[in-house]
Amino acid sequence: MPSKRDIKDIHPELEPINGAPSLFSFYGCGLRLAGNRDYSQESQSTVKTLFLSLFYVPLIPLKAYRVVEDGQRTYFLGKVPVSKTARKTSMAGIAIGALAIGGFGTQQYLSSEGHKFGKTLAQAESAVEEDRFSDAMQLYKTVYDNSDSYRLKASSKMAGILQQKTLQTVDNAELASVLDTYNSFAVSPVPRMHDKIYDYALERVKTDTGQDDVSLHRLLRETEELNPDGEDLSEMGAALAKSINEADPTNLDAALEISELYFLDGDFESVKHVLNPVKDKLGDSEGARILAQTYISEGRNADAYPLLSGYTGARLKAFQQAENRFTEISDKLWETEFDRLNDGLGPDSFYSKYEKTPASEQQQMVDTYLGDIVYNKPKYLDALAVYRDAAKIVPVAMDFGILQLRRAEGLSSQAEREAELNSAEETFLSIRNVAGDSEDYKIYLGQVYFWLGKQEQGQALFDELLAANDRAPQSLMSVALTLRSLGKLGGAKELAQEAYDTSSADEMKFQSAHILNLLSTSLEDKVEWLERADPDAPNIQASLKETKGMLAAQKGDTAEAIKFYKEAINHSESLPENAVTFNNTALIYFSLHDVTGDKAAFKKGTDLMSEAVSLMGDDSILLTNAADTLLVNSLFETFPETVQYEKLKSRPSVSNLSWYYHDAAEKESLRQKLRQNEDFLKAIEYYERGILLAPNNADTYDALSDIYFFLDDEKPMADLVSRMAENQVDLSQNKSLFLDYVNGIDADKTLTSLKEREAVFKDLLKQKGLNAQTKGALQYSQASNLLSQINFGETNRVADAVALGKLARKNMPSNRTETQYITSLFSQASLEAASAFPAYNEQRDKWVKAYSDRVLVTLTLRQGGEVAEWLKTNAAFKQAMTLERADFARFPDSTNLYNWAIMDAMDDPIAKQVEANIKASDMRKEMMKLGGILTPYSSGTITQSLWMNEMSGKTGLSAETKSDLAAMGVNFPESLME
Repeated sequence: MPSKRDIKDIHPELEPINGAPSLFSFYGCGLRLAGNRDYSQESQSTVKTLFLSLFYVPLIPLKAYRVVEDGQRTYFLGKVPVSKTARKTSMAGIAIGALAIGGFGTQQYLSSEGHKFGKTLAQAESAVEEDRFSDAMQLYKTVYDNSDSYRLKASSKMAGILQQKTLQTVDNAELASVLDTYNSFAVSPVPRMHDKIYDYALERVKTDTGQDDVSLHRLLRETEELNPDGEDLSEMGAALAKSINEADPTNLDAALEISELYFLDGDFESVKHVLNPVKDKLGDSEGARILAQTYISEGRNADAYPLLSGYTGARLKAFQQAENRFTEISDKLWETEFDRLNDGLGPDSFYSKYEKTPASEQQQMVDTYLGDIVYNKPKYLDALAVYRDAAKIVPVAMDFGILQLRRAEGLSSQAEREAELNSAEETFLSIRNVAGDSEDYKIYLGQVYFWLGKQEQGQALFDELLAANDRAPQSLMSVALTLRSLGKLGGAKELAQEAYDTSSADEMKFQSAHILNLLSTSLEDKVEWLERADPDAPNIQASLKETKGMLAAQKGDTAEAIKFYKEAINHSESLPENAVTFNNTALIYFSLHDVTGDKAAFKKGTDLMSEAVSLMGDDSILLTNAADTLLVNSLFETFPETVQYEKLKSRPSVSNLSWYYHDAAEKESLRQKLRQNEDFLKAIEYYERGILLAPNNADTYDALSDIYFFLDDEKPMADLVSRMAENQVDLSQNKSLFLDYVNGIDADKTLTSLKEREAVFKDLLKQKGLNAQTKGALQYSQASNLLSQINFGETNRVADAVALGKLARKNMPSNRTETQYITSLFSQASLEAASAFPAYNEQRDKWVKAYSDRVLVTLTLRQGGEVAEWLKTNAAFKQAMTLERADFARFPDSTNLYNWAIMDAMDDPIAKQVEANIKASDMRKEMMKLGGILTPYSSGTITQSLWMNEMSGKTGLSAETKSDLAAMGVNFPESLME
């Protein structure tokens, strides 16, 4: 059979679905009725099989050749037109066959139309005689819909009922029932009477005022469906409905009509007022949909879910049935008409024209001929009308699918969440033939796939969307924002940049610049993009002022920073109150707190963040921000008040944990305190939910893994690592930053920034009222800053770094300051070795940015040779080793591979103890996996892989690791690892 044309080509007059209003329908969901078709040939009937077994008619020269192309069966007409003689012979054969079939006799009678529908017609006649006209209409409709032989008779009988003289004899309720049946026809069975019925029914509504309003209201609703000219009857209907509702608020029909009017006007309070009295009776009515979407507009997704679930369930099934029936009828009609044409029963003019038509155009000719017949068949039009009517559920189903996504986001149980996501996938797939081309459909289904771990399918949908829209800037922006919410930051940035580069409209330039600000990693880049965004937008000005304040704070200009932050708050608080505004304003208050130490500012930010989460707790970025807030608050509550954070111009963080313990017992005590803190536990919950919503975001995994590692919680860590492996974490931005740093990109700029921060630490150390612990914290930060400067060539600062590390250790005895001091001693030893050995100096200059002095010293010791022997005699090195041994005594369960590598190189017995600890530690195994996933390019991951190999008696990096590093474009000091 020639390939079928798409329904949208056959029916260009089809308009977008204008069914029940929904949030999705505001985007405009076009009706695309072309479905997937399986063109398999149906088995022949018993009668036809018998006929063919008895008679053979050879004289049919016109043949159909069926060829499978691209998985679809295509039909081509034969080259020789069917002659009149052949057609007559065919008809003769059919006549003989009919005589043979007649031999079945009464065996076939019980299944004949005469038997099945004659009885129905008789029942209808009885109903007419008893003035039960609505019952009669239903019976006639049954015959009309199902019998070709008796359709005309049924149509004539219905025309008799619809005469005005008959309709005058029934009351309003009966008339409404008659019209209800009439309106259920996709195509009017008596079209010439349509206008007359409308005029009569409308006159009844207008003149029967004061009668039974309920029946009159129902009659009006049926009359409206007959409306030939689109006459506006809404005021009349609303007046009747309100009258009924005032008299009886529990009348469902009236409540439904009024609520829909209120809903369309956006008067959601009135919607709730009208529907609350009938809430228990809504079932799967339009009222359930209206109330559900009212709840959705208020963020009450939990209340909306059961209402919309009930509403869409049966309708989606009906839609799928209508779709299947339409496809089946369309295919059968097409097959029938093709067979007729193929059997020579078409007009002679067609065959004559067909033979003269070029081969390349013949299929289109057949398509057009068959389409003109099939697409005007009553059965086809009826099925199409039912399909179109059932398709009104599509935009509402989109809403329900989105609601399922939102519900899944809030489920803490992984099993329940996956079940809900699978249901959402089913919902979206059930409407793909109608809504599948829309941008919103692809965006939401793509999210479902990402959250289910089917990232290739999700990305394919996004790519399909972009291709379909010729990578228009608006589509690029939509996908970029979606990828950002999923944590795929590298891909989001690329698309936002493309949108900015290809857009000619200012508005689109402004929007893409704003997103590029959000995706930038440096404050300078953020300022640059914000200055390209909309200068008149208060939210842009708020972000710009905030970022400039952060730059000022970074340079130690507190007064300037405070000025910018307060201006940013003024801009932000002028915006409408919503979750986004609350989130952004909270972040500014936190920044203000950092430079002022004002606890009221921190409290204000905490309250705003809490309110933001209550309004939009299903946003991955907002949840992560809220988790950060809760974590900081829990640390404020847990840490002893020894460090003056207001003097540090900062907040506590997970990295500060090691400031508060000096041995294993103190560390365990701190763990227990945190495990009992409600905000700490809530922060973990939010981070976990953030990972569910943004499965590609490496930063959230990193934050949560730090917490689990500190708590020594192996099981949740193992689960986290497993999810990272499944979710293809986006490493692009972090890897790019690392490689830029290692390769010295913007090295001068970085060194300048480090020196500015050094000046800030010096000024902070001059503050009055600093206690010892706060001095130690500042000295620690300054020493760390100097070590970074040393890596950028400021080698003369090593003595200062050692001195500051020693002071920090004295003022704040802790694991962290101890480690810092040891690190500075390793740097001193390494630089002294570099001064004595040019070859080592060359290696150090090349690798020190990626591999710290501590690591380079360890690698050199393990390799052996002249430099290794020299290091063993170096004073700074020996002091560092003494401190390393003391550190192990305080933490005898240590599983630190650095400890093992250097102690093993020194033949120290501690190495055996550390090795035993490592091999017994499940947490260490998970941390190794974590590094391989999260930072496979980093020196830490590479050296730990090396040392685990060597612990097993092997030499150097594995061939697989070397291959992976080469694929990532990451270099490593292979000569030091042999």
